[in-house]
Amino acid sequence: MALRLRCALVLLATLAASGCLPQRSIGHFADNGFYHTRDHYRVRYADGEASRGLVPGWDLVNFHHGEDGQPVQARSEPQWWSGYDLREYGVHRGRVTRAERWDLRFARGDDAIFSRTVPLKPSWASYDLPTLLRYAVHAIQARYAGAPDLLGTDEGMPGFVRVISEGDAVVDGRPARFITFDHQDRQSRQSARRVTLVAMRPGQHAWRVRRWRVPMLLVFGVVTEPGAHRESRADFEGLVSRVDVR
Repeated sequence: MALRLRCALVLLATLAASGCLPQRSIGHFADNGFYHTRDHYRVRYADGEASRGLVPGWDLVNFHHGEDGQPVQARSEPQWWSGYDLREYGVHRGRVTRAERWDLRFARGDDAIFSRTVPLKPSWASYDLPTLLRYAVHAIQARYAGAPDLLGTDEGMPGFVRVISEGDAVVDGRPARFITFDHQDRQSRQSARRVTLVAMRPGQHAWRVRRWRVPMLLVFGVVTEPGAHRESRADFEGLVSRVDVR
């Protein structure tokens, strides 16, 4: 019995190390900020250790909270997970994974601020950031199959897209890229939503899928009504300014 238990534990550890098991912990909240489990970035608290708040005035919605109001555990319901098909065209084996949809997702009314870690197909490693962002955004309108899902929508957001601005950005002293666009759902009569995305490659870190290692992007975003975008973007930029990339 002891031998069987030991073998089972070794097998479980091997699966976890190889990436076969889904990642169950996005990260943890320490005295000085949020640390992602993959150890490629952290976000410092807005007002130092005393506040333990990342975006003041916004609710962190992808975590359960304890009686003291502090986040304790990531939500595990199906809607908080996302699937990634990382197979190249014509390849029908391997590189399919599942992970939490967002690292951090904050809400204020219908508006959202988020951070995501997005695995990419290996062939996208050679794409520069402007090309990747443009491709991902225009895929919303053109419904390109297999485009990078930077928003965490899985099925996409079919609709009309109007790019407002794009350009170079900096996150923790490292090169990044931003794009701002309006999105109007084809099937909805609601007003357009304005989205700003900031994306970067986090150092030498790679996403592990079983025995493979694939490139990944670190993506920050804010989604609002167009008229509220400037105010919410200030909160969003405050979050990004406190990111330390490893």
